[in-house]
Amino acid sequence: MQKPCAEKSGFIYHKGHEFIPLFYHFPANCEACTKPLWNMFKPPLALECQRCQIKCHKEHMDKKEESLRPCAPDPFNPQFSTGGSVPKPPNPPTLAAF
Repeated sequence: MQKPCAEKSGFIYHKGHEFIPLFYHFPANCEACTKPLWNMFKPPLALECQRCQIKCHKEHMDKKEESLRPCAPDPFNPQFSTGGSVPKPPNPPTLAAF
């Protein structure tokens, strides 16, 4: 069983999330406090979950805040499939040859 906030191979694990540290130089907001995660010149250290793409300031994790929701992976990202198959969209109709 994993610790609530364990670090392993560059990832930070918390509530099912697999966070990786990043710096944002384009507009992005924290999902825990809604403050900006980005700055053109000196952005704060941020975390992004590789499974569900939730973003937050690293300081929320350092303070062990519980304001983040549990991880809910994107069902259309086959890289993080939970074992079930991802439904494929139907093939577009083609023109019949005459």
